[in-house]
Amino acid sequence: MSTCKAALAGLLLASFLLVGAAVAMAANPLTPPVALRQPKDVSIHGETRIDDYFWLRDRSRPETDAYLRAEADYTALWFKPLAEFKETLYQEMLGRVQQADQGVPVRDGRYYYYSRTLEGAQYPVHLRRNAAGPGRAYDESAPEQVLLDMNAMARGKKYLALAGRVVSPDGRRLAYALDETGGHDNTIYAKDIASGRALPVRLEKTEGFVWADDNQTLFYVTQDKAKRSHRLWRHRIGAKGPDTMLYEEKDELFSLSIDSTQDHRYLVLSSVAKDTTELVKVAAGEVVSLLSDVSAGELSRAKAQLKSGLFMARESPLARAEQAAGQVLLFGRLLTSAEIAQEIDAVEATDISALSDVILKPRRSVAAVLGPRPSLKAAEVFQAALA
Repeated sequence: MSTCKAALAGLLLASFLLVGAAVAMAANPLTPPVALRQPKDVSIHGETRIDDYFWLRDRSRPETDAYLRAEADYTALWFKPLAEFKETLYQEMLGRVQQADQGVPVRDGRYYYYSRTLEGAQYPVHLRRNAAGPGRAYDESAPEQVLLDMNAMARGKKYLALAGRVVSPDGRRLAYALDETGGHDNTIYAKDIASGRALPVRLEKTEGFVWADDNQTLFYVTQDKAKRSHRLWRHRIGAKGPDTMLYEEKDELFSLSIDSTQDHRYLVLSSVAKDTTELVKVAAGEVVSLLSDVSAGELSRAKAQLKSGLFMARESPLARAEQAAGQVLLFGRLLTSAEIAQEIDAVEATDISALSDVILKPRRSVAAVLGPRPSLKAAEVFQAALA
């Protein structure tokens, strides 16, 4: 059938439905509900405006609920003569859908992730399999792990949608967000994948989340009353006390999001408007230390890891060139290995805490936060190594 014929057929079908419904309604007329008029002055910009139905905005009023239910009942009765035809159309469309299907497995680290739909089931099941051998090939005989059975989770609920799922870097934990209202009111939960045991996580009114490199910390974004994503928080599983707010986007034209790079080495905080996007990246392996109170032991281990990574990077010609360019910009000359180590050792815990403010508030410079003092260059070296 040509596109033109298909369009005409659709129009004719709609006409037949309306005519059939009109004939049925003529034989059994219905009286539609009429909303009560309650004039309210909503004048703006010098123009007089009166809204007779402003009261319907208040969902908490019993009158609002009663009127909407009356509208729904009227609509159901209006379409009742077409119930048999509606079921015929539904079954015809359903007959053209492959209900039992499986998505293409996608490898992420040591696992292949995919989803499967079952015949007669409304929701998918999310699964994974171990990647096989040195080549990390997909092996259909490998045992499956169920991450989320959405059909089981939806039992007893009027609505359920998966708003996102993220596996921890070690592959043992799953964080996922559910919308149970249809209003994008996402709540984050977490579980141990092997046992299925729920973890003590319930973070409400969220929009986006990622794991830190410690497999224990979640970074997530929350929304304001207008559903604008505006605050970044840190949650440590099992920790006592409230979560820590790390950053707030106060410009109402911008919305925040948090994500990780495909190799999971960096976390990326985005602030996005209609015509402007600002990105901040932080090394996932250092982000927990940067954004919290750093103990002497944590600082010592971080310095050792940083120095080891910098010296190992010298084996790469590209890395050597990048290091040389950075040293010339910061110090005006190339540094010896001993000098680099000395600069890293000069970093203090207070420098890291101040530097975290720079990373999450990129409009502020390092100098503005740390001030002109001897540890400034060491802090800049530390930041450059993380960037």
